[in-house]
Amino acid sequence: MSGSPITVSGRRARFSAVEGVRAILVAVPASSIPELDDELRLRLGRRYGSAIDGWFAELPDVLEDLAERWSVEWGTLIQRGSMAVVIRCQTADGRAAVLKASPDRERLAHEAAALAHWRTRHVPAVLSVDESVGALMIEAIEPEHRSSKPRAIRAWRVSLPS
Repeated sequence: MSGSPITVSGRRARFSAVEGVRAILVAVPASSIPELDDELRLRLGRRYGSAIDGWFAELPDVLEDLAERWSVEWGTLIQRGSMAVVIRCQTADGRAAVLKASPDRERLAHEAAALAHWRTRHVPAVLSVDESVGALMIEAIEPEHRSSKPRAIRAWRVSLPS
């Protein structure tokens, strides 16, 4: 069972085999899922209606499963949008990422497919998709910092006939 994740007292851990030793337990603090608050439920409820209730109730378990399978550490909830729950996270290799979970699984699958086909520096890479639960993890893209230097602006004088 080398490298297999387990949970011990609320902490994620992995077993790893070492010659002469059966197993070593290395405990890694598990990050908590951000609070899925009433504001989020209301925002999604305006779009999806009462159909959101069952999905929303199951969401913490789905997110815990995704964190385990995709090896992510949770960051903060992004309180925007009305189509999905959006959470900042970090991958096991330290990359900043964003996880989106939506009850509209088909829409999220289309979004993942579209993102996977676009190749520009402005489009985030798709890191993981699970269409069965409506989840998509993409790389986080930070806005470019604008230079503090003013850009030269070319002015044109236009003479209008009198």
